[in-house]
Amino acid sequence: MLRRSLDLAPFALALTLALGGCRPDKAEAMRQPAAPGAATTSDPTNASEPAPDPAASAADEAVAPADDLSTIEDTLPPETVVARVNGKAIRLSSVDAEIEAELRQARTEYVQNVHMLRRQAIEAQVAMHLLSEEAHRKGMLTLEDYLREEIEDTVPAPSKADVERFFEEHLEGVPRAELVELEGDVREHLHMEAKQTRLLEIVERLRKGADIQIDLPRPRARVRTIGPAMGPESAPVTIVMFSDFQCPYCAEAAELVDDLVDEYEGRVRLVVRDFPLASHPNAQAAAEAARCADEQGLYWPLHARLFAHQDALEPSDLRRHARSVEGLDAERFDECLSSGRMAILVEGDRADGEAAGVQGTPAFFVNGYPVAGLVERRELELIIDSELRALKRSGALSPDGNP
Repeated sequence: MLRRSLDLAPFALALTLALGGCRPDKAEAMRQPAAPGAATTSDPTNASEPAPDPAASAADEAVAPADDLSTIEDTLPPETVVARVNGKAIRLSSVDAEIEAELRQARTEYVQNVHMLRRQAIEAQVAMHLLSEEAHRKGMLTLEDYLREEIEDTVPAPSKADVERFFEEHLEGVPRAELVELEGDVREHLHMEAKQTRLLEIVERLRKGADIQIDLPRPRARVRTIGPAMGPESAPVTIVMFSDFQCPYCAEAAELVDDLVDEYEGRVRLVVRDFPLASHPNAQAAAEAARCADEQGLYWPLHARLFAHQDALEPSDLRRHARSVEGLDAERFDECLSSGRMAILVEGDRADGEAAGVQGTPAFFVNGYPVAGLVERRELELIIDSELRALKRSGALSPDGNP
């Protein structure tokens, strides 16, 4: 019934996309139409590169059968000869050694992407089950009938004012004649968005009253929990945050995770590790300054001050900020910062982050589960709650959440 219903298909697709999948930005597509004559994958005659010579390809490399492509890398022994130059062999081990960090990141991303796709598909199936049960409970013959009553017949078409507001917010500067031509597409786009919103509201309501248990194992990275920490070592959930003092998103994330440590008192521990980006010229020195404060047991006051003054992180600023920290020995701090001895700790953090697949900041690992970028508080809460529930089921935690 679901697969052959033409009216229901857009809702199934919308549900999958709205639960975390990629959704093309129609407004962006309207703003940037394809250039005339641009090459596309469906038009090979426009390709900018000539097709390879089949004879040359056969002579240069051995092509694996199509069904082996997904596993070929894992089955190649390190001593495999992958090329020869004037009779001298180049082995896979030497190639991989040159791109060790990149390979680690690629493998981490692959595992995370597979997990994300599976989780999205699970969430979509859970939602479809809930919707089908609700349709049956209400005496509907089909899910299609339920969605028609709850969405198609409920969500009004966008008004002229809605369309004009969209034009003002997304298509400013486009000639009026072009906007008139786009009005139908915009109206359809806004109507579908409103239906998606209504659909998700229904699913969220049904989820709250349902017993849902998702047992898909989370991919986890081996990340050392060393560095400045907040919360007890015995906490069942540890959040490792890789951060950069010049990253504005890290400043927001720092406040967020501080609040979570308070919210889950005794159950969550935060460990901060440094990942200064090359694009931020003062981030390395700021990280070393914070470590110098940590040497005196005053990491967190300086940590907060550096994030509060991200526009002032020059060396002289760092010393000035340190002097504002109550109880800090300024001479000892200056000596530490001038010596550069904290650089090795910061570099160690960065190396560990790269090994775990970190490419930007902030990056979180919740009991090893990677979460990249600035995330909503609710997302981290859901992950923490899921970890605590799993530990309770395994017997590692008592029902009241204590180890």
